[in-house]
Amino acid sequence: MTVKRVAALVSARQFDRAVEEASAALATDPESTRLWHLLALAEYGRGNSRAALPAIERVLAADTDRADVFVHHGWILRALGRHGEAVEAFERALAIDPGYVDAHVYLARALTAGGTRTPPDVRQRALRHAERARELAPDAVETHLVNASVLMADPGQHGLALAEESVQAALALDPRNTEALRLNALVQLQRRRAVRAIRAYADVLMLDPHDRVAARNLALGTWILFARLHFVVLGLLAGAWIGGAVAPLLDSVPATVLRVVLVAALVAVTWFVLIGRPARAFPPPMRRAAMILIRRDTLLRPHSLGIAWAVLASLAVVAVPWPQGSLNRICVSIGFLGYAVGTMIARRRLRDTSARRDAERLGAWLAVAASVRRPAGAEPSGLRRESVAREVREGHIEEL
Repeated sequence: MTVKRVAALVSARQFDRAVEEASAALATDPESTRLWHLLALAEYGRGNSRAALPAIERVLAADTDRADVFVHHGWILRALGRHGEAVEAFERALAIDPGYVDAHVYLARALTAGGTRTPPDVRQRALRHAERARELAPDAVETHLVNASVLMADPGQHGLALAEESVQAALALDPRNTEALRLNALVQLQRRRAVRAIRAYADVLMLDPHDRVAARNLALGTWILFARLHFVVLGLLAGAWIGGAVAPLLDSVPATVLRVVLVAALVAVTWFVLIGRPARAFPPPMRRAAMILIRRDTLLRPHSLGIAWAVLASLAVVAVPWPQGSLNRICVSIGFLGYAVGTMIARRRLRDTSARRDAERLGAWLAVAASVRRPAGAEPSGLRRESVAREVREGHIEEL
């Protein structure tokens, strides 16, 4: 009964209670490999891999013919950063059971632990295991996610495009999977799609308001969103300069119409860049609180002020009929200089951000997430906790 109770706790992801019950039971039955196995999974599930390692090694010492034990050993070694040993553990699991999906999944992950620094031959080997996992379990979210992870180890844009397809396949199976949403956000960031990345990280926080990684990257994503507006600003200044140069060559009425159109266009573009586009990046329940935080963010403020300065200079060029064309060039130059100064200040502030300030920004975004009402049925789905619980639910622990 004790073993079944501990297994039920692990299955329910109540890892702290499972550790307590398993430890108490092992005090009276120290030779139970089933209890040692469950203790290892519970310790791993709550993030204590150092304690999980000796427990799983007790199981391995008693039984070396079970693929699941080697997979769980690999999980723990991988969490401890011992990727080479983890690869060996997953390979031993596949030698026992070549169709074990999790062994293929985590072997692919372990092989690409170096990310884009992974050698091409190792990356291809990992991709073969990832694709085999997807063949064996095409309806499992994790098989699509491991394909995406391996493809992202390819530094080229082609790999990112294929990775995005795999992530979208995972989200089609489970739209609320936070691991898939995180990976989607990372793909979008690397493909220079800041709005989509922000939306994906915001969706993660809507489901799990305590996700510190998503909150940190959401703050970074908003900074990138404003940092990559230089072409827009240059386009505004160039358009204003051309409009300011053309207007004096026209008759009075056409010139006035041109100036009004240009002013309206500048105002519309400014609203879209500073308000509309950032707001659209966030889900409606989070939008108001997020925009307030963006306005107060001291790292973003130099970007905003620099853009506003460039817009004011552009408005001065098109709205005021300067007597000499050289004044147009001076206004445009002043606008560009102001934007450049704002950008340099923003980059320096980001580079020199203290740990305290970084923690404050992280806390502010977590507070925004906590203030939002979560969707009904929302449940975070971290890979580690889900994998441990699923192993027990699907009977991969023998004789329970």
